Amino acid sequence: ICFETLFLCEALNEAAFEAIKAHCRVGTTETQVQNVIQTAWAQKAVCDAPFSGDIVGGIRSGAIEGEATDYALQSGNALIVDIQPGVGGHFADTTRTFFVEQPTNKQRHAYAAVQKTLDRLAAMLKPGVRACDIHAAMQQSLAEFGLCCPHHAGHALGREKLLPPTFVPECTDILTEGMVVALEPGVYYEGEFGVRLENNYRITEKGAECLSPYTLEMEDYIL
Repeated sequence: ICFETLFLCEALNEAAFEAIKAHCRVGTTETQVQNVIQTAWAQKAVCDAPFSGDIVGGIRSGAIEGEATDYALQSGNALIVDIQPGVGGHFADTTRTFFVEQPTNKQRHAYAAVQKTLDRLAAMLKPGVRACDIHAAMQQSLAEFGLCCPHHAGHALGREKLLPPTFVPECTDILTEGMVVALEPGVYYEGEFGVRLENNYRITEKGAECLSPYTLEMEDYIL
């Protein structure tokens, strides 16, 4: 893995999240959010980074994933932005959840659960840990909040957006030093909203280095 290129991909996503905070409000469509992201990428990158990712707002965020549509954001909506820029054959894969104006108590509870779970999973990362144990820890953490996640807890990445191991119950593959992985716990209320957070990490001899140190504080994502 070329970490210089990977760091550029991470920087593209940080620029995208900053641009969303600066330009997106009530009435912005998902397609316009994508355009804001692509403009930020074009201004930051030295080469083209074709768009790849999920942009789902409002009740669509409760369905986990999807391509951008002409849906216009409304007050009280959650907006999941899961983006995977590729540069020089390498990919980053990070997610943030935004809120249009003030989030509800239910949204705050869900966000706190996901943020706490991401922190706990990151603390687990080190060589020798099994993929299935990361998934189990995610569900155990979310269960403390009365919640659960319907998808994997993360995956490896690098020259592809999704590489094995995938952190699911049946995968007993272990993490190895030098591997780059994404952690992405999420919770979803069908017909209401969803919350997902995702960071990337490099597995080191003694633990893991966060490659996506961009803020996770909920207040920083209120549009």
